[in-house]
Amino acid sequence: MINSTQWQQQPDNILSCKFIKKPNIYYIQPDGYASDVNLKGALYRYDNSVFDNWLKDEKFTLYNDYRSNYESTLFSNSSCFFMKHHFSDEFSNFKYARDLIVGENPVLKIFKNNHYKTFFITEKPYLLINKPEVFYDYCNFKSDEISIFNDIWENFKNINEDLENQIVNNRSTNNFFFVEMFQPGHISVYEKGSLGIEKERIEYIEKLKKANDYLRKMISFIQKNDPKSIIIIGADHGGFVGFKYSLQAQDRIIDPKLIYSIFGAKLAIKWDDERHVEYDRNLKTPVNLFRVVFANLCKNKGLLKNLQPNTSYNCYDSSDFTKVYMAIDENGKSKF
Repeated sequence: MINSTQWQQQPDNILSCKFIKKPNIYYIQPDGYASDVNLKGALYRYDNSVFDNWLKDEKFTLYNDYRSNYESTLFSNSSCFFMKHHFSDEFSNFKYARDLIVGENPVLKIFKNNHYKTFFITEKPYLLINKPEVFYDYCNFKSDEISIFNDIWENFKNINEDLENQIVNNRSTNNFFFVEMFQPGHISVYEKGSLGIEKERIEYIEKLKKANDYLRKMISFIQKNDPKSIIIIGADHGGFVGFKYSLQAQDRIIDPKLIYSIFGAKLAIKWDDERHVEYDRNLKTPVNLFRVVFANLCKNKGLLKNLQPNTSYNCYDSSDFTKVYMAIDENGKSKF
């Protein structure tokens, strides 16, 4: 078993990597945005080609077989910002994910070592509810705005205006933005709130359409005001459509379609040049997202020698989070 700090160690000198080029970078994370393969499939039954074609017109590369490494926002983002798997650090003991995601993690260290200013802009203080020590230079929620006695889902901020202001007011610095939005989200978490499988699907698709409109507006502003930037649209996990409620996913799942509904996630990237193809061949899961981005910025293919396995993990007993299994293997096959 890997202890709680060992898994965080990097296998090489990536922490000291030096960027050859320094575009502004936007990591926009629409919660629960399903992959194109899922959306076209039997569970979601939605044609998202209008939005995808717009992305292509905006020079985005679409990674249609992308999927998350873990089934939740906290587990997925922890591995993403540490560029490492934590699968052996039992889920039941993984209590401090928020501190890792918005705290002093390797991704933020690397940006700061390369003289980037860092921004965390979120619609809701989900990653801040335990009041972690925020390592970002700017966060749109202040500590006194967050209370454990308040419903974090009711504490909402429109982030477009704030993001636009930060872009305009920070033209003289190299910037990294982590933008967290909560649409489309996923189906109902609990059984008592579920509308049933089909109505949950319909509601999810309506939220997806709203997310598309929101992303269009956000991306159009970035493209107009920061045309040489790198823009990443990267979801944390899938939408769980096909389940009656999302907590059902924390049980023994043997249907491959349902497994991919959990993990299949949206990834589209507008790179700053065409040479990304030399680096992103094996970009399939969030754990490797920033290692690929950094290899590209450093023009150092050696960093790709330590890509993590593109495997996905889940628990198979909702009453015991120590029971973890590989849900999808390196080749994209369901394994349970």
